[in-house]
Amino acid sequence: MHKKHTKKRVPAWAKCVLAAVLAACLFAPNLATTNRGAFADANYNYFEFGYPSAAAMLADANSLNQEICEEGFTLLKNDGLLPMTPPSGQKIKASAFGNNSASLIYCGFGSSDNWKGETSVYDAFAPSVFELNPTLKAFYNDSGKSGAKINPHASIDNYRMGMDILETPRSAYTSDIIGSYQNYNDLAIVFLTRTAGEGSDLPTTSLQRGFAERSDAYKLSGARHWDDHYLQLDKNEVDMLQMVMDNFDKIMVVVNGSSYVELGFLDDPAHYLYTDNGYTGSTAAAEAKMAKFKAAINVNMPGSNGILALPRIMDGTVNPSGHLVDTFVRDMKNDPTYKNQGLSGLTEAELRYGEYYVHYDEDIYMGYRYY
Repeated sequence: MHKKHTKKRVPAWAKCVLAAVLAACLFAPNLATTNRGAFADANYNYFEFGYPSAAAMLADANSLNQEICEEGFTLLKNDGLLPMTPPSGQKIKASAFGNNSASLIYCGFGSSDNWKGETSVYDAFAPSVFELNPTLKAFYNDSGKSGAKINPHASIDNYRMGMDILETPRSAYTSDIIGSYQNYNDLAIVFLTRTAGEGSDLPTTSLQRGFAERSDAYKLSGARHWDDHYLQLDKNEVDMLQMVMDNFDKIMVVVNGSSYVELGFLDDPAHYLYTDNGYTGSTAAAEAKMAKFKAAINVNMPGSNGILALPRIMDGTVNPSGHLVDTFVRDMKNDPTYKNQGLSGLTEAELRYGEYYVHYDEDIYMGYRYY
């Protein structure tokens, strides 16, 4: 037999008590406010803001950032060039090259950002013993003449097959610009800039969006070849560096970015920098050009004002004591893991389920790669 279930009735007295409690909650004064007793004066602010203002906090943050950069910038090469000291009462006349010398990459895109004002290269060098070429400054500041700059807030998502480095073409340097070098030829400072951020590996090809085949017919306008990756020198950088080598005897390279441009040209006379455009015809000629690269320094992404450390390092005011946290790869294509990252130039017809994808053969053991 099945036991019969019956509903239990709520006693009338219980209904009255419940109604009284609800009424108290709705209409009575806030008990938490009026009856705190001994807790009325308690301080529940567990983080005390120790600055008189946000501006004071920002000033301290900028001071700390500059100190971090003074100690963290890494000297990659110094063939007796640094530190530089001018004759008494004079300045070291230098020319700064690179389209993004007028617009450095200060931070990566994604969760990090910087909107509190950025110190430019020219602002950083203004109070120093270096005087930078004003003709080049005006040229690079005018995007109508020198070309568009890298957008530090853009995502890689739209450029997975190839991303323009946006270096200025050699043809944009007029005779007036080239003529300005002779008055600022104590040193050439060449900025090589790359962006990076969350959301995608860096491009392993230099192909236009919507390309139909993997060939130079669809390469980016500034690329050397369609299968060049983003951290190689592109054609415009090769042309610019060859122009600089033709006009200066002392060259310093500044690497700006969290992912590192391949720098084999600093000590390899067989590098394509010395063979493209038929630039040199012998190993001896290439070595003579290569000897002009006297120094190189990695400034990463220096934050809003960290570039102030660069001239202070160059004149010996501070000692760059930073060390690399990664090994710079001379040729990424010789790394066995190179094919296991990036999108490797997939056409739309080759996409899996209509989506771009990356297959990491190392699975969870892939480790960290800056590219």
